[in-house]
Amino acid sequence: MKRFFTIIIILYISFTTTQAQKYPGIMGRHLSLGYRPIFSFTISGLNSGGRYMNIIENREMGKAVPIALNTTHSFALNYILNRHILLVTNISIMKSTFEVPKYSISNMFENYTIDPLIAKTSGYGFLIGIRKYVANIPLGWFVSYKVGANVYSANIKYSYSAGFYPTTSNEIKVKHTNFRFIYELGKQFILTERLLLDVSLDVDFVACVFSIVDSNKRIYGENYDKYCTFFLYKRTYNRDISNINFGINYLIK
Repeated sequence: MKRFFTIIIILYISFTTTQAQKYPGIMGRHLSLGYRPIFSFTISGLNSGGRYMNIIENREMGKAVPIALNTTHSFALNYILNRHILLVTNISIMKSTFEVPKYSISNMFENYTIDPLIAKTSGYGFLIGIRKYVANIPLGWFVSYKVGANVYSANIKYSYSAGFYPTTSNEIKVKHTNFRFIYELGKQFILTERLLLDVSLDVDFVACVFSIVDSNKRIYGENYDKYCTFFLYKRTYNRDISNINFGINYLIK
C-alpha cells in the first residue's frame, strides 16, 4: 500500500507540472487545498459511536437513535487541468464500530464460546480522480470519477472460558483494505475570489457489490481472527456505500 501511494504521488507531481504550462488556471491559480467533512447514514450496523438507526432495525447491542451518521474527515489537494477538468486527490481519516456476534467452537480439541462484543475500528484512505464540470471551472454542476482504497484496523479484546479451565483474556489485531471506485455528482459555488464551496453525493460501486456478499459464507470453524475480520470487512463496506460530501477549497497558487 505504501508503494502504491508513492507511485501516485510521483505521477501526480509529474502530470501537474506538465499541465501547468498549457492552461493559465483561475486568475493564474491552478492549485487548491480543501477540507471535506463526509457523512453517511448507518443503514445497517453501528456508527462510530456505537449507535444504530431504530427506524431501520432493532439490535441487541448498541444504542438506538433516530439518525445514526458516520463521519469521515478528508483533506483535498486539487489541480486545475483545463477549463472543465479538475484533478482531485483526497487523504481521509475515519472511525467506526462493528459488532462481532457470539463465536462458538466445539470439536475434539477445543470447546469454548466467546460472547458477542462491539469493537472499535479506525482507518485512513486515499483517492485520486478527475472532476468534470458542465460549465467552466469553478462554478456549477460536476461529476467525478475516483479510485483508491480505505485501510481499516481494529484491536479486539476478548475473554473466554473453556470447560473447567480459568477464564482466558486475549487481544488480537485485525486489518482489512477496501478498494474503491466512486461516482460523484455535485455542485460548486463561489464564496469569495479564492474560496470555493461544493456539495455532492457519491456512490462507491465496489462497496455496493461487496456489502451484499452472503453473510452465511462465513465459516464458524475458522479461527477467531478471520471471524472478526469478516465482520470488519462487512461493516466497513456498508459504511462506504454512499456519502454526502461538503467541501471548502482555497485557491493557493
